Amino acid sequence: MYDPAMSPLTPAAAYAGAPPEPVTTDRRRLPSPFRPREILAGLLDYYRDPLAWLVVVLTSFVMCYVGGAAMFWYHAIHLGEGGPAISWEVHWLLDSTVGFIALTPAVFVILPLTSWLAQSLAGDDRKMRWLYAGMSGVVFGLITLPGPLMHNMLVGRGTWIANHVTQLIGNPSAPPTPSIHYSAPELVAQQFRGGLPVYVLLSVLTLWLIRGIVAAAHRSSSTTATATRVAVPAKS
Repeated sequence: MYDPAMSPLTPAAAYAGAPPEPVTTDRRRLPSPFRPREILAGLLDYYRDPLAWLVVVLTSFVMCYVGGAAMFWYHAIHLGEGGPAISWEVHWLLDSTVGFIALTPAVFVILPLTSWLAQSLAGDDRKMRWLYAGMSGVVFGLITLPGPLMHNMLVGRGTWIANHVTQLIGNPSAPPTPSIHYSAPELVAQQFRGGLPVYVLLSVLTLWLIRGIVAAAHRSSSTTATATRVAVPAKS
């Protein structure tokens, strides 16, 4: 899915100059949700691939920091929720870092589950990638629905963390900026409307980004191997 070399469109053998093998679609059986051992075994198998760890870290970073910038603008500026007396850069970095710490464990589980589900439902590699990206974005968006409530409890204006950050690098003497108060149901609904499309789009972009990185790594490896064969003459 992430590795273009393993795609049916560009079989791995093609990188070694071998004839392409017949195209097959890997459709794994989903681990049973009622069998924790089966899920654990599936997770261990999934994360045996070093690429899976890169995917988790990069996906969480993009979702929490790039998505965090979009959601910071949406909540703090567009909806007028305001925040502590700190710069917008610090506000975004604070919110996104808290989100990264809190949500990376969820991403660790979401990605294998949506990968397995996409492999089970898709009929070919292209559909599998679109299903995976869409489902990952939707699931991530759904688990962030309580995000504004947790934000207000942890790092919102007046909290211990926000007050200390303001004392350290903000302007504690500045008057509070005007802000609009929303009820909990309104915050959740706003997060759904604003966050879901953002996270689905970022999930698709992250998939393309990782596939591009892996493709570049394959090209670099192939070029290095070719240069080595040219530089070292074969023994007679």
